[in-house]
Amino acid sequence: MAKKKVEKVNDGKTQEKSQSQHKEDYLKKLNALIAEAEDKLTENLSELSKKADEIKGVAEQQMKESLADAEEHIRKNPLSSVAVAAGVGFVLGLLLNRRG
Repeated sequence: MAKKKVEKVNDGKTQEKSQSQHKEDYLKKLNALIAEAEDKLTENLSELSKKADEIKGVAEQQMKESLADAEEHIRKNPLSSVAVAAGVGFVLGLLLNRRG
């Protein structure tokens, strides 16, 4: 009878070691997955940053071209530009006075 109790105690310790080993294995796998996810996120962030910089450059170029076109149009047609600006100002003045 004493041998059976010893065997049960040993089986319990073996199970504890086995569970402990499983926990360690899962933690190692989890840490490896976390590290892999961090690497992928860093890589994706870098790619997105590069694309954002490209888009920013294109937008800046388009804005410069639009501004140059507007300036050229104003220089060629100063009276029509003043008339349009006055008209827009008049309409905005009417709208703002109505609200107040």
